Amino acid sequence: MEETEKSKASTLYTWLTVVLCPIIVVVSSILYGFTTDRIAGNTIAFTVMLTGIVFAYERQRISKRLLFDNEKHPWRFYAVYTAGVLICAVFPLISEYGRPYLVLFVALTMVSDEISSLSAGTTLLVVCELLSKEPSFGFLIAFLVPAIICVMMFSTVNEDFRILIPMAVSVFSQFVCLCMTSILFSNRTFGFDLFFIPFVNVLICVILILIFLKVISFTFVFKKDDRYMDILDPEFELLSDLKNYSKEDYDHSIYTAVLCSKLAIKLGLDEKLTKALGFYHRIGSLRGENNWENTYGLMQEHMLPEEVIDLMREYYSSKDEGVFSRNTAVLVIAETVISSISYLFSKDKDARINYDKLIDTIIDKKIESGIFSNSKLTFEDINIIRKTLGEEKLFYDFLR
Repeated sequence: MEETEKSKASTLYTWLTVVLCPIIVVVSSILYGFTTDRIAGNTIAFTVMLTGIVFAYERQRISKRLLFDNEKHPWRFYAVYTAGVLICAVFPLISEYGRPYLVLFVALTMVSDEISSLSAGTTLLVVCELLSKEPSFGFLIAFLVPAIICVMMFSTVNEDFRILIPMAVSVFSQFVCLCMTSILFSNRTFGFDLFFIPFVNVLICVILILIFLKVISFTFVFKKDDRYMDILDPEFELLSDLKNYSKEDYDHSIYTAVLCSKLAIKLGLDEKLTKALGFYHRIGSLRGENNWENTYGLMQEHMLPEEVIDLMREYYSSKDEGVFSRNTAVLVIAETVISSISYLFSKDKDARINYDKLIDTIIDKKIESGIFSNSKLTFEDINIIRKTLGEEKLFYDFLR
């Protein structure tokens, strides 16, 4: 049901873009006083390009190759792209040297990926030329070259948001290309006027890019971090309810989360995400039976991050379908280790357990069961997991 709703929403965003953007081009062409033939040509050319953009983006989204969590929020890309078409419809009124295209490419990159942003941004450049009285493909090249560099640089930006080098390289290449274009196509000589407008252009780009990235960071990235701070607090409402309902399930979840956190760090995984899986994998018992329906309902009600819910769904279906992500594989192993050791201590609190042998047995049995057959776990990951779990012998004594 949830997947169907997401698919319908994505289809709606796609169709809105496919309908609105050509209308913008048609209306702009009419306002600029173009002939009927020119209006038809602009519309057809743009629609063909738009079809390719939608295909490229949807392919990348379905393949989960987008930056951050953008594949779950297709409206971001379509909204930015539609806004870009509207902005580019106004650009012909501005001097070619002063058009801040770089901002559009950065914005598209942050809400998609390299392929989608580069292809979408290129069509925006073409739209502007299509709507210009006297198209200048020299300037098209002048903006496209730094745009390619910009997209490649900003596609490396992660949730740490270290943008100094991408920003510096992008605006410098934009400045150089604009100056060179002035010399090659406008026959200008070296002088103050040659550098002034390109300088103003990159200055405006820097200001607008910083504003956009600030909005992105607080809306998409840091907001998510704040939510993780809430749900990873052992006194969070949902965990507090579990503690009051079943101290055994609560303790089991806490111990599992600790192991998940340690393994995530060693494997280079998202520690917050993996730890959250450990905290909430038994939360469904609050409604009687710890099944997926109960767990999903509680996680939705308390607005846990979507990636936590998605991986938890994978965990609950792992017995039948196996696991795919490394995070879920870590949860499966950590939970089984905690359950096994807790069970042995429940039989005999003074039991002397060969932890290394137990851990090897658990992992070997999981591998033999085929649960990791389609997983992204590598042999190196398995060895790291064995070693890390074997180093936690003092921690296991807390389970007595």
